[in-house]
Amino acid sequence: MKRFFNVLMCVCICGMLLVSAVARSAAAQGRELILIIDTVDTSRYQDERIIQAYVTVRHPQVGAVEDLNADDFTLRISDGKLFTPDSAEIETASVSMAIVLELYQTMQRDNGFQDAKDAVSNLCLNQKAIEDRVAVFSVRQGVDPDSETIDKAYEHDFTEDGGAVSNFVQDLQMENTPPGTPLYDTIIKAIRYTVRASREPVGRRGVIVITDGGDRESRNNSDVVIDAARNLRVPVYTIGYTGGSREYDQFLNELANRTGGDYRNTPDSEQFDEFLGELREELTKRYVLTFPVDEFETSRQILEVRADHDDLVGSDSFAFDVDVEPTPTPEPVEATATPAGETEEDEDEDEDGEQTFLEEWVEWAKDNVLYVAICGGALLLFILVAAILLLRTRKKSTPPGGELPYEPPAPGWDQPAGDWSGQPDGPPTFASGETAGPTQMGPMGLAEPTAIEGSGEWVQPGAPTPFYDKTEAVGGGYVAPQPPPPQPSVGAPLDGGTVILSRGPKMEHEALLIDRRANRNYDLTKPEMRLGRAAENDIRLDSEKVSRRHALIILEDDTFYIQDLGSANGTFVNGERVYDRTALHSGDEVKLGNLTFLFNQLS
Repeated sequence: MKRFFNVLMCVCICGMLLVSAVARSAAAQGRELILIIDTVDTSRYQDERIIQAYVTVRHPQVGAVEDLNADDFTLRISDGKLFTPDSAEIETASVSMAIVLELYQTMQRDNGFQDAKDAVSNLCLNQKAIEDRVAVFSVRQGVDPDSETIDKAYEHDFTEDGGAVSNFVQDLQMENTPPGTPLYDTIIKAIRYTVRASREPVGRRGVIVITDGGDRESRNNSDVVIDAARNLRVPVYTIGYTGGSREYDQFLNELANRTGGDYRNTPDSEQFDEFLGELREELTKRYVLTFPVDEFETSRQILEVRADHDDLVGSDSFAFDVDVEPTPTPEPVEATATPAGETEEDEDEDEDGEQTFLEEWVEWAKDNVLYVAICGGALLLFILVAAILLLRTRKKSTPPGGELPYEPPAPGWDQPAGDWSGQPDGPPTFASGETAGPTQMGPMGLAEPTAIEGSGEWVQPGAPTPFYDKTEAVGGGYVAPQPPPPQPSVGAPLDGGTVILSRGPKMEHEALLIDRRANRNYDLTKPEMRLGRAAENDIRLDSEKVSRRHALIILEDDTFYIQDLGSANGTFVNGERVYDRTALHSGDEVKLGNLTFLFNQLS
């Protein structure tokens, strides 16, 4: 029997590990597709009740995805029903490109530096559209990644004038200073400046890097570069002239793949011109999703878009406003037999929504039969083993007669009950009529645990006494203690969800901070809420990039404000750093350190 039990335990553990691996694999697949909502066009809403969403979809390994149709997209507006667009057409749009060009001697091999300059000139003069905007950032000593200004000797601001950028690039000279290539710092400055200065929406801007991949003397490391691009949602396209260096290839490849860009590498610098043209074409591709809508009751709406492609999933949300006409006063209608608070239309909508969810689940199960079989088998095995363990434990622990075992109190604890006048109903009682004893003093004069006679329970000094039901149990004997009501957790949930903070009196206006990357919501339910890494904050953010006392969110009248508290890495609203009190509106993007949230005011 013991051997059989050990075999079952081994099988159970293996099954759980396999299920965990499958879950991690599925989660990793779900994060691979990068989807960005560029903008939402509501110009046709008033006349036709039609809305168009412009969406960019990129695969980390292959760049722009161009073979999706309407059935590959799922949409939802402001927590309504899921639906698919009427059409999904791909189009080209103008873009903003920041080009990072290295000036060091390693680029001089086989005329690489001049070929890189010629490729940028050809892009500006012959390949880009008239509306495309280009900026240039040179990798050289002395670059400041935190600077918000352009160094005109080595950098050119965004412009549609391709001729001006071409002349600027051709005048650049190779650096003759000792080795010290701050590549990481230059890329970070290009990413941050692109967010601030480019006029294009999120999906229509990117950074293109032409380099041999080496870095020396940067204040930042490769992980900071990747995190900056991902948090600000700027794809980085890399062209490596590395000569086969595995270390440099790995960084450039990871930077492109993890930010939704594309990676090219060649020992032949003459291919720079071809690569630049291809990368520019990838940046211009986006989908136009057209779909009808009902009449909105409120002006602020939130659109959620999800795309499924080759077992990969990507999603994004976008807040937009529509012009809403005043709703006329409805005429009174006759009462029906429908239950209070529920209408026939609501029932139909619920049924439609449930069918849509079931259809999606069945379709997923059909495509992942192996995963379903493994998970189902492992779950059944786990339930079986748990039942066997429970039966064996119960059989061993229950004495004849069915009485609950407990350890008798130690000698010297049989003191008479103390004064229970402070309790609402006196000392706790049991079905047998016994009462709980008082807290005793130990030999050192310190309070020791209290024995609850007849229950086998011990209460530590200062701890609340368990509540016991005073009704008599059938046949007499001990009545099990009832657990206290559950308390809301002040910590972050393990697998996402809403963090319920301690509440004061209910406020008239409430809001949420939504962390889409961690699938976590923070409830703003007090007039003043501090955010930071320290435990005493109202919202504790577990990140080294967040200061101990980072920011303060304040509710005044019907408006929420955010104020930076002198944090090291700054507080940003919609990509702009804020220092003084700044008003927040639904749909605003709030960044604290390296954490990004969506602000949504509920009332």
